[in-house]
Amino acid sequence: MIVPPRPWASLSGGGYLVTPLKLLKRQPTIRAQQLLEDADLTIVLSAVNAMQNTPFRINKDIYRNMRKAWDAGNLFFGLPTHTVEQLPSRLPDNADPKEIHKRKQERADVFNLNSRVKGLKKVMAFRLSLSERLFDEPQFYFPYQLDHRGRAYPVPQLVNPQSDDIGRSLLEFAEGKPLGERGAYWLAIHIANCYWKKNKVSFDKRLRWVNEHEPEIIAFTDNPLRPQRFWDEADKPWTFLAACQEWKRYREQGPDFCSHLPVSMDGTCNGYQHLSAMGRDPIGGSATNLVPADRPEDIYQEVADHVSIRVMFDAEDARGREAQGRREAQARQRAASRNAEASKDDQDAARELLGKIDRSVVKHATMTTPYGVTRGTIYRELIETKPAKDCKDPKKCARYLAKVLEECIPEVAVEAGNIMKWLRQVARALAKANRGMVWTTPAGFRVVHESREPKTLRVATSRKQADGIVAHLVHSLDAAHMMLTVNRLLSEGLYHFAMVHDSFGVHAGDIDVLNRALREEFVRIYSEPVLQNFFKELWEAHRDVDLPALPPPGNLDIRQVLSSPYFFA
Repeated sequence: MIVPPRPWASLSGGGYLVTPLKLLKRQPTIRAQQLLEDADLTIVLSAVNAMQNTPFRINKDIYRNMRKAWDAGNLFFGLPTHTVEQLPSRLPDNADPKEIHKRKQERADVFNLNSRVKGLKKVMAFRLSLSERLFDEPQFYFPYQLDHRGRAYPVPQLVNPQSDDIGRSLLEFAEGKPLGERGAYWLAIHIANCYWKKNKVSFDKRLRWVNEHEPEIIAFTDNPLRPQRFWDEADKPWTFLAACQEWKRYREQGPDFCSHLPVSMDGTCNGYQHLSAMGRDPIGGSATNLVPADRPEDIYQEVADHVSIRVMFDAEDARGREAQGRREAQARQRAASRNAEASKDDQDAARELLGKIDRSVVKHATMTTPYGVTRGTIYRELIETKPAKDCKDPKKCARYLAKVLEECIPEVAVEAGNIMKWLRQVARALAKANRGMVWTTPAGFRVVHESREPKTLRVATSRKQADGIVAHLVHSLDAAHMMLTVNRLLSEGLYHFAMVHDSFGVHAGDIDVLNRALREEFVRIYSEPVLQNFFKELWEAHRDVDLPALPPPGNLDIRQVLSSPYFFA
């Protein structure tokens, strides 16, 4: 929209002027509608209005470079080609079965790549056309809606503040702010964050990297479309380029330079942060940077270390016996707790996977476990990874690794694992009694989570409600944290927001205010007995249902978040 959207004052009537929207993306059930109508949504509506009142504009330099790169066929868009290839011909039925299998795989690989190329072409055509139409607009806005957990989403797709690297890089705040010395510091951190795929070093090292590579950064902005290692190495190459361009302008104009670039602070495996805070888990809290440290902890590397040691033991490899410290004790305890040695299939798979486990292999499973991912989903993701593909039997190795991940991930975030198990038990008990679940978030949003089916399908219904509860509770809490943070920033005079669910963006010069506010609001949420309140709300609504007792909390001091520099970093 090129004018501010209609403000939200209720569950309808906001957003577009000619065709006003409903606040919820999907039509709620009658029960959910009534609960939300009766709820105090003051905090929620204020936050949504603040996000959709943020004026943006097209980043003209990025658009020009993106248009030139796309028209020239440069491979700067995440795929190895822009050209649709001819499928390899089928082999005759009497050919060698191994060659037939190999050719089928080749055809499947080309077909999948062609599908991705076609999709990329459609997306880029839309993005470039839209950017051209908005090129001279001094400002435009994104109306927002909520899902049933209270998470906020821009209505327009593909180019918005929650888009991917390409879509987000095309946007900047329409109103600028002087960068200042602190803003310059956080702009440098943002450059390093956009560059590194493994961003687990201290702020000092990130700043040093930018200073050491400043000549190369400036040269990149001067001629970005030449072959350059940054395009291959940067985690988010287009937002990296936008940040480098902002850095060059700062170096030319000094601290008074008026910056328009959104700079974001991201949570560390945010689902586990919320679960660890709920369960007062000191181990999970340490792994997800809820407690202060000289350098950021890396939960994905922690899981990879656990999995590697498990693989060593299952392979009966001597190196596994040499593991030291806490991980050795945990690995030995796990091995002893199993009733039998690893099966021959597991042993074979473990031997093939020795030395091949790193953080990239375990990241997806670790990141999605708090949201109810199943072993089958983990398996399907792993079978496409290099370690599995390099095995003689990729399916066997992927099945084994999915099982090991499912067992090892809870060892890194102990209380989080207990809470997830408990939540599924509660959801299953209520579903078997043909009851749904309702809870109120710290922002006042009422969440309805229920799957109702005919009695003959009640077993499947129970499973569906149990599988979804962890994701919905965690998402409702991260939504509450974002909304409380936005309202806090509003009260302190900030009016420009580029917010994703676990990534909060403001002007670079406002990052210090953001960092303080988001930590204080997180501590304010979890200084209350969040899990106990959730249970109490369910118990009072379903006193006739036998619900499992709450898991005992750990001893994490949640106030440590206030002094943890890498909580959001």
